[in-house]
Amino acid sequence: MRWIVSLILGIIIAGILSGLFIFFARPLLREAREYLRYGYTLPQNVERRLATIDGEEVSFLVFHDVDAIKWDFANAPSSPRSVHEWRNVLSADVVINGSYFNEVNQPTGYYSIDGNANMVCPMFSSDYDTAFGYTFAVWIDNDQLEFGYASDVPFLCGGPESLPVTAFVSFPTLIYNNASMIETNSGLKARRTFLAETVEGQKEIIVTESGEVTLFDAAQWFLDQHEEYSVVGNLDGGPSTGLSIAQDRWSVEVPSSAVPNVIFGKPYSEL
Repeated sequence: MRWIVSLILGIIIAGILSGLFIFFARPLLREAREYLRYGYTLPQNVERRLATIDGEEVSFLVFHDVDAIKWDFANAPSSPRSVHEWRNVLSADVVINGSYFNEVNQPTGYYSIDGNANMVCPMFSSDYDTAFGYTFAVWIDNDQLEFGYASDVPFLCGGPESLPVTAFVSFPTLIYNNASMIETNSGLKARRTFLAETVEGQKEIIVTESGEVTLFDAAQWFLDQHEEYSVVGNLDGGPSTGLSIAQDRWSVEVPSSAVPNVIFGKPYSEL
């Protein structure tokens, strides 16, 4: 009789140990697979979403908790760098590529840091047919990264009611009020960098980790997500797209070409 009790206890203990092993080993195995494939593991505030678009696998990295970080812009047309090099120079926690720029690395569209603007503030139309114009506004307000549809941001270039004086405009706006503003598919695929805000006010930075996507298909991908988006805007893409995040052990690196301007963030605890 005693041996039966011992057998039952042994089975129970073995089951518990097996369960504990699976519970603790599974994350380690997942982390190992992730590192072997990508060269890094993701921090808790970044998730990977895979999609098959036009027969190609596209990996999107979604950076959450944007408001937990202090943000700013950096612009150096004479010294373009990759996002990784920018992160080292700025001692930043996270860096993404910023605005469009021309052949001499000057920002195109309105661009201002600390009130030093490259042009007179443009007039923004409320006509949604201008989807491929510079209708997406990005600015810094009290160290927070803000963005939205430009015609909804009358204070974009500063004024008597102040703020913001650090801002730029980009294109196109992909999603507005949870509806696509991209009506035709150009067929032009590229790596992409997006800024998105949900109807609940949660902000996200989305970068294509691998694969390429058209703006039309990207807009449809956003509409297919579980979030509802109030606005999604496109930043410079193609070779410019990049993301660099400092973390213990292995930094997250989506390499970019040399870019003259970036958006960068640091934790409040480090400033």
